[in-house]
Amino acid sequence: MRSRKIHVLIIEDDEQDANIVRRYLDNMPQLSLILQHKHTLREGIHVLQNNEFIDLILLDLTLSDVKGLDTFHQIHQAFPQKPLIILSGNSNPEIIKKTLHEGAVDFLIKGTFDSPSLCYSIQHALELQKQKLELELQNSTLQSLSKQLEIAQAEIKKLKTIDSLTKFYNRTQFDAVFLSEWKRLQREEQPLALILCELDPIATEMDPVSTTWEDHTLHKIAEIMFHTIKRPADCVARYSENQFVILLPNTDILGATFIAEAVRIQVQQLGIDYLSSPYHQPITLSFGVTGHIPRPLEAPSLLIEAAHQALIGAKARGRHQVNWQTIRDIKSELYTRQTLHWVGKLHQALQNDLFQLYFQPIHALNRISSIERLDILLRLCDQSGRAYAPEMFLPMIEQYDFMAQIDQWVIENLLGHTQVHTHKKLVATYFIKLSAATCKAGNFSALVQQQLNLYNFPANHLCFAISESVALKNLSSAVQLAQSLKALGCQIAIDDFGVDFKTLRRLRPMKADYIKINGELVESITTDPILHGIVGSIKRVADVMNSKIIAKQVKSEVTLNSLDNLGINYAQGNHFEQSLPLEQYISMQPSPMAY
Repeated sequence: MRSRKIHVLIIEDDEQDANIVRRYLDNMPQLSLILQHKHTLREGIHVLQNNEFIDLILLDLTLSDVKGLDTFHQIHQAFPQKPLIILSGNSNPEIIKKTLHEGAVDFLIKGTFDSPSLCYSIQHALELQKQKLELELQNSTLQSLSKQLEIAQAEIKKLKTIDSLTKFYNRTQFDAVFLSEWKRLQREEQPLALILCELDPIATEMDPVSTTWEDHTLHKIAEIMFHTIKRPADCVARYSENQFVILLPNTDILGATFIAEAVRIQVQQLGIDYLSSPYHQPITLSFGVTGHIPRPLEAPSLLIEAAHQALIGAKARGRHQVNWQTIRDIKSELYTRQTLHWVGKLHQALQNDLFQLYFQPIHALNRISSIERLDILLRLCDQSGRAYAPEMFLPMIEQYDFMAQIDQWVIENLLGHTQVHTHKKLVATYFIKLSAATCKAGNFSALVQQQLNLYNFPANHLCFAISESVALKNLSSAVQLAQSLKALGCQIAIDDFGVDFKTLRRLRPMKADYIKINGELVESITTDPILHGIVGSIKRVADVMNSKIIAKQVKSEVTLNSLDNLGINYAQGNHFEQSLPLEQYISMQPSPMAY
């Protein structure tokens, strides 16, 4: 069986019984054994403590220093990994059953076994031990591989959000952070400042610099920003090839100007010259600074546009300048410019099919669910493939007749995707947020019915979400729409629910299947006991209404644990995963299986 001899320890106080075992084993040459014999449990334990090569224990239950089950318990608890066979004159079935149940490999009754049966029992015990060790090794290897996979996945996730050169956030991740901070500070009525800075261009008569040198310069500038921007909530990102953006929550425009000036001076002190300049022209940055307290119905992109305009002003005044501009000063101009910009993009997107569906899973917290729940998100893609979140610009253009068309596009394309991939296992409930324009239109349920029939799609796999604010402003039409969609078999969710759980009484006629709690409220429950209590109250009211609670924008394990303790049903957010293209979800599903 093994290349080395098998070391067996027999603990037996009766010398005659020990000799019988020794004779039985001598008659079985196929077992190459080295047998040690000890008379007391204390002596046996001493051998085991000082000899790790013992492969097997043969144990009598009645010894001079301990008797009965206590003999087995002491030796097995001290050396649970060692295979153990009991040799006893006690034939009590309860004793036999208990020792085997608690870990003994076999129980041989003295006077009833012979040499072959003892040999078989030893071989069986050693084979079980071998299998156990192999299984433990496999489990250890799997755990190690699983840990390596987790590290690799975390690194991949990091690479998707981090600029490889500067190690700052890339523009996509900046957009996500910016939107989150805009919403949070809108609720808290606190200022948000933005600094947009750009490497000043080289004079046209100069030779172009190398990419390696330019990367080195940007890396040095990034180091300066890293050491200047110190608060954990502040965010620095590489905005474009030669631009950085600095986001400063709870900071007014004067504070942001001070930060920009500090970075400007340190870059100047760095003393890097353009390599190809015969006049040793120094590297310089121009800065556009803005700040604003976010207001409802204002588009976050206005703040970015104001920073752009301030940067243009800085460059117009000459190199290496800090210029600031408030939204208030140029708000009407910005609205006009930005509105026309996004109206044009939406026209182009609808004509050229530039929208893209994304998804974010909704995870069950307190039970296992066979039905996946996916929050369907919309992204507007430009010609370069860059995806924009609608929250950046929608508040500016809601007066235009786009939103109902966009909602229609989402339904048609979502169901169209599933129809193309009917061979896939797409057993999921899809959450789709509806706009105020759709709530007011009055004909959306007819469109949904038409699409359900066209694609033979199960209605109960669609859940339409209407935000709390939209529903309260258009209560009668929202209730009517909810009821007509539920009549088709669809589900309803109240989205972005705030802190006033009493409004659920007004929204009760919608008979919502789900209530999605506002993300900013969710993230505050770990620091604000009042908001924690309010979320608990919302959960109790929702239980009475037979509605399930979904917590949005969960960002941390601490928040997740608090939600779980409150009995919240579902959660979603970047703590689990970021939003991904819907095609990626579909491609991961097995086949074949249809609805």
